[in-house]
Amino acid sequence: MWYDVVVTVLAVGMVVCWRLGVRDGMRIMHNRELEKIRLPEKLAGGSAEKRQEQDAPVDEALQEQLKAIDQYDGWKV
Repeated sequence: MWYDVVVTVLAVGMVVCWRLGVRDGMRIMHNRELEKIRLPEKLAGGSAEKRQEQDAPVDEALQEQLKAIDQYDGWKV
C-alpha cells in the first residue's frame, strides 16, 4: 500500500519536472528569457558584497593556491 503512494508521488514529481523542462525549452526555442527564481526578501538578503563580509575571513594562502590552479594548463612535462 505505501509503495503505491511513493510511486504516485514520484510519478507526479517527474511529470512536473518534465513539464517545467518543456516550458523552459520552448522559451529558449522562441528566444525568450527564462523566468528567474523569486526568493523571499528574508532569504534573498542583501548584495553579494554584504554577504561576503558576513562570511568567514578570506584565507590569503588559499586564494594564492586557487590562482595557481586556475593558471595551470594541465600538461607539464
